[in-house]
Amino acid sequence: MPTIKAYNFRARKLSKISAIFFLLLASASTPCSAEWTESNKTNTFTLYIDDTTIQIKGDTTFVWVMYDFSKPQPEGYQSVKALLEFKCALNRYRFRMFTAFESPMGEGEAGQPKSATTWDIPISNSPLQSISKRICKN
Repeated sequence: MPTIKAYNFRARKLSKISAIFFLLLASASTPCSAEWTESNKTNTFTLYIDDTTIQIKGDTTFVWVMYDFSKPQPEGYQSVKALLEFKCALNRYRFRMFTAFESPMGEGEAGQPKSATTWDIPISNSPLQSISKRICKN
C-alpha cells in the first residue's frame, strides 16, 4: 500500500472546497451502502472488500477495498478506502484512488483523495494477492 504521509489530521483540516470535492467524488464512485466483507486479517489491519463494486472494463478489473487498522497510524488516520485497479492478465495492480479516514471503518474526517500511478505485482501470500485471486479468478 502506498505510504500516506500527507494525512496529519491533528495539524490540518480540509478546506471547504476540498471537502465538497471529496463528497462529490465519493458519492459518484462508491456505493451508497457498502457491503464490506472481511478478506484478510493481519496484526496491523483487517482488509475488507466490497464484492458488489467489482467492475470489469476491457482487460481491467476495479474493486473497492478498505484497510481498517487496529490502532491509529502515526500520520493520524485509522482506515483507508481504496479503489484498486487490476490488470489480471499481467498480474499487476495499483491504487486508482485512496482516501484515509481518522476513524475506523472509513468514518470520521477524511483526508484528500490520492492516487498511485505505478503498477505493482501482488506479493506472494499477501492480502492483495488474495484479493487479486478473488477478483481475477486466476
